[in-house]
This record gives sequence, structure tokens and C-alpha cells, in this order.
Amino acid sequence: MNSPFEDILGPMQNNLLEDNGQELGIKAQLLTGLGYLRHELLVDILKEKQIGEAFSTFYTEFTESGLIKEQEFKNIEMLYGEQAEVKLLEIATDIDEGVLFGRLPEFGQKGLQTRIVHYRLNLLGLYAGPIEQAFNANSYFALEKAAFYVQKTKLATLNLLADLQSYTVAFLESYGYRNSLVVFSLKKAKGTDGYPEFKGHFKRRLKKDLKGHEDIFEEIDQHVFYRRDIKVDENFLRNREKEEINSFILRLIQVHQWMGGFYEGLLDADYGEVTLGSLKAIIERYNDTVAEKVKFGEVLARIKGCTFIFNALFFLQQYKIENQASDRSFDTLMILSESYEKASDADRKKFEENMKVGFENIVANQDSLPGKKNGMAYQFFFGIKTFFKKAFKFARKLFRWIAGQVKNVASFIKNTLKMIYRFFKEAVRHFIEGIKFLLGKLPVISSDKNNKIIYSIFDIDKDGINIIGCRDASLVESHMKSVNQKICSMSFSLSLISFLFQALKSLLSAGTVIAWPVFVIRLVTAFKKLVNSYNLIITT
Repeated sequence: MNSPFEDILGPMQNNLLEDNGQELGIKAQLLTGLGYLRHELLVDILKEKQIGEAFSTFYTEFTESGLIKEQEFKNIEMLYGEQAEVKLLEIATDIDEGVLFGRLPEFGQKGLQTRIVHYRLNLLGLYAGPIEQAFNANSYFALEKAAFYVQKTKLATLNLLADLQSYTVAFLESYGYRNSLVVFSLKKAKGTDGYPEFKGHFKRRLKKDLKGHEDIFEEIDQHVFYRRDIKVDENFLRNREKEEINSFILRLIQVHQWMGGFYEGLLDADYGEVTLGSLKAIIERYNDTVAEKVKFGEVLARIKGCTFIFNALFFLQQYKIENQASDRSFDTLMILSESYEKASDADRKKFEENMKVGFENIVANQDSLPGKKNGMAYQFFFGIKTFFKKAFKFARKLFRWIAGQVKNVASFIKNTLKMIYRFFKEAVRHFIEGIKFLLGKLPVISSDKNNKIIYSIFDIDKDGINIIGCRDASLVESHMKSVNQKICSMSFSLSLISFLFQALKSLLSAGTVIAWPVFVIRLVTAFKKLVNSYNLIITT
């Protein structure tokens, strides 16, 4: 007869973690972003070798960079196991809670520090050179431009770019109000049908958003809007469209759409059908959370043909509000769990099916290389903090969206499930290993090329058993390192189990059968809380 632990363990292993992938897709995207790979040279049949070699170079540069302490490396490898490689790449590419610099790279300096500088500037369209190049005049002037937009020193700007929401707030205060009206033209008319023509309510909304900055509105009103309130000065807008800061604001908002999970296209400030669709989705989602609704034509309007005017200030102000909020990931997950528990049996079943299918799709595609368009690779955002700050506004609708597979938020749903799964995958590994340890079924095995082994097994009430079939010093040393890592990992795993059972105590004491979506969400929440208590640099 199985113990209660084994009753939990079996389904966890067999049904919830059928995942042997190496996350090659994520690694390829992040290594390409840092200039260790060229996407156009990646070959599917060689991708594992190519990505492995690129990661090896990245790892060497990271350990030599001094960007994080040696103990933090050890903690990451202990906590994240097989996912540690992706976690390190996420730290390097983080624009959510990214690494901070004590000084700027020197001219001619190569390595990860320079790559990170180029990566951050490239995301905003300020640096177009090869990411892997040494720090040079182009790097310097791109950073100087980023600094000019927020009126900060270059070093302060570089560190602001580690938290793009904070950089955006600084930009809003410096140049956002005086550049509140943005202009863009689509290259193709496809997908523009149904978008509103310019009317007076666009002007009235802009005036409202510029309250306290009436002088700026008066200047716009004088140079852009005709007094009849039905037309705009097209010549003036064409000149505005050519201005560098106009393109910068478009790119900045596009990056925020990407960070919020609504946009998965190219980050290129080249607005098209996909970007327009994601802007429309953001307005619809905004209206889901407020009593005073905003009409789409109040913030975006067609002037003529494929030319649009855009109230960028409306969006920048929303980002400022989000930035002031605390971490909302726990709140969002708990509201999702509570919504499930209160739902009807039919809605629960739909939610379970769609969540399971979503997880299966993530697993099936995680080793696929990112898609391309016009020779450029698509990018996906992995930052938990900013994502859930944006997602929290919709937390009470999230259950219904997942259960109903609402099409106009399909991208957002996919990204939400991806965020949950990434935590879940590692949380469940620790949970399983902790249960195995409690059952005395957690071995550590090392072998040499002659298949001679060293075998150790531990459980909760024994010191351990070691069987040594090989006395090779290097293998013994490697085995001892694995054993020590496992011991440290077990401390975390057992703490996770304790956290989880505390969270589920009321359900367990009531003899309630715990539905697996509730278990998944509570497990993910317990894992993230415990990780935070370990005071790691988390880039999630």
C-alpha cells in the first residue's frame, strides 16, 4: 500500500512534469540577444551543439565579469538545477530587476558587461551595431542619447535601464509631456479597416491628460489642430513623424506592450497590423478595470490613409502608475486560485483542460528555435515582476479568459501560462525530490567511462549509504560536489514542502480532494516566496 507521500508523488511525476526539454528556444533567443549567436546561422539539426558552445562562452564571461557574487552563482545552481543556465541568461538580459553597474565599460572593452550595455540600448532602438563589439563611439553616443532623454548621467541611465519601468517614468517627467502627440504611418493598409478617423474627442482627451501642462497643450493646439476641431495640420505632423524622439517613443511603448504579454512581434518601432492590434487590446483591457471607459478613437486616430496620431501620454501615465505598485505576482496567483475554487464545475473543467493544453504546448515547443520575420527573430519577455504588475489589473478576469479561451487576449493568456509554468517546472522538481528524500528514494549516482559507479542515498532518518565502485580521485571529487549540492537543495526542497502544506492546511484538514490547478498555483506561490526569502537576484 502506498504512503500518502507516494500518492502525491506518482501523479506529479507522470502527469505534471513530462518535460525532458533543454529549453533551447529560450537559450537561443537570449544568447542571440547578447550577441553569442547569430540567428540566421542557427541550423535545427546542429542547434544543440551551437547553443551549447555559445553558452559556454557566455558562462565564462559571466563568471569573469564580477556582476554577481560567487555565492549567488552557487545559490542559483542549487535552486534551479537544470534551469540554472536559462536563469543566468535571464539575469544578463533582465530589464525588470537587472544587474547594476559600478562604472561604465571602457573604450575597447569586450565581454559580458559591454554586451549588456548594447543589449539594453538595442531594445530601445538606440544602438544598431553588433552586440558583441567592444565598447566604442557608437556605444557611447547611444548611451548619451538614452541619458539625454531622462536628463541623467550615463552611468545612472545605464542602471535605470535595468528597470525599464523606472526609466520610462524618468522619460515621462523629462520629455514625455512635451512629446505627448506621436505620429506614425503604416507601410501597408492591411488591418487598418475599422480604426477611427480623427474627431474632436481625441483633442479633448489629450487636453485632459495634459492637465497641469496647459502651455504644452496650447502649443500643440496652435500648431497641430485646426480651430474647426475636425482636421489637423498634415504638414506639421509629417515633420513630427521624422523626429528621432517620435520613433523612440513608439519603440518604448512597443517594448512595454511586449513586457505586458500583449505583443510578440518584432521590436522595431515599425508599427503594423500586429502592433495596432495589441494597442487595441491594451485599451480594451484598460476598460475592463475602470468605471470611466476610454474610446479607442480618443487615444489613436487615423488622419489620412495609413497615417495615425497617437496619444502616447495616456500610455506613459499608465506605466507610471504600474511602476508605483508593489510586486503583484502573489496577489494575481491567489486571485486566480480563488476564482477557480468559486467557479462552477463546468467552468473548472474548461479551465483545467485549457491550462493543461497550454502547459503541453509550452513543453512541446520549448526546444523550437524562435520564428523569424524579415530576417529578424521574434523575442519573448521573461520578466515576472513587470508582467504581473501589468497583469494584476486583470486578475479577476484571468480565470474566465483561460476557461473561455478568449481570442482577443490569446497572446496574454499564453504568456501568463508560460510565466506560471516556468516557476512550476522548477518548484515541482524540488517538491518531488523532497518527497523522495522523505521516502528514502533519492540517490546520487556518478559513473566513469568504464561504467564504474559511486552511489549515495539519503533519507530523513538515516545518515546515508555510500557504495564506491571506483576510486578515481576526480570522480570522487565530482561525486562529493554533487552530494553537497543535493544536500543544499534538500534544505530548500523540505522548506518548500513545509510552505506548501501550510498553504494547503485548511483543505487538507477538511479532507478535501485538492484539484491540480489549485495545487499548481499554490506550489508556484510557495516556491516564489521561498526563493525571495533566500535573497537571490531573481530575474523572473
